Amino acid sequence: MPLKPRDYYSPQNDEAETILVEGLGRDDLSLPEDTALQIQYIAYLGDCGQGQEVLRRAGVLRARMDELDEDLAYEVQSACTDALQRFGDPSEAREAALETLKRLDALGRDQGRARVLQLIALTEERAGHIAEAQLRFTEAIAQARRVGDERSLLLSLINVTGARVRSGDLDGAEQATLEAEELARRLSHSRAGTIARANREWIDLERGPSEALAERL
Repeated sequence: MPLKPRDYYSPQNDEAETILVEGLGRDDLSLPEDTALQIQYIAYLGDCGQGQEVLRRAGVLRARMDELDEDLAYEVQSACTDALQRFGDPSEAREAALETLKRLDALGRDQGRARVLQLIALTEERAGHIAEAQLRFTEAIAQARRVGDERSLLLSLINVTGARVRSGDLDGAEQATLEAEELARRLSHSRAGTIARANREWIDLERGPSEALAERL
């Protein structure tokens, strides 16, 4: 199960949808204000599994990108990439992810690059390009370490597991999973910790039956 960036608005917050819908219903919102709220709402709907609505709203946002400044247009592109990666066509998701990286480079930003690289890696994995996915995950992990972006590092360590398992690199998958577990504990990220532990069980299952595994299961 891929782990994705999560914001304040999640299904665990009972007031999230009410806050967002009421905000979007205001008549005095500027285009940038409405866009920022739409990005949050798309993230919320994605966490709720409403893929078709996510893709519909992402399409609406893409249509207004030329009317936004470069920074907000990048945020829209990033949100649309995440939507396509989760719910859309793999080839479209891959192209969107590469375009997100181009926009980031044009802005001259370093922070956020690790997150975009791991998004590209996820789209490559969905398209069945496992070797390219591993390369992009490796770049994402190195970038996150370089700039001290622990949240993106955690995401990439969690998400690289699938590609490494599918390529037969069980030792590499275990190394990433163990580091992810430790980082999730340090960051108090319970969901990431749960996924990391599940990934460790997956790796052990791939290695075959063992007494220790039988006891845990």
